[in-house]
Amino acid sequence: MPGMDGYALARHMARARPAVKLIALTGWGQPDDIAHGREAGFCGYFVKPVDLEAVSEAVRRVATQR
Repeated sequence: MPGMDGYALARHMARARPAVKLIALTGWGQPDDIAHGREAGFCGYFVKPVDLEAVSEAVRRVATQR
């Protein structure tokens, strides 16, 4: 993404719109990448190729949280 990466976007969204929940779908899957994703505020972090059922479950879980 021009101007910012997904981690920066997640941090920005957490400040600007805390009710919005983000789930990462990425090719970056090293332990440091996953830790940075959690620190940035992603509610879920999936590395490609993904298990679509697991992604669907994460979306359902996040959608039912308040």
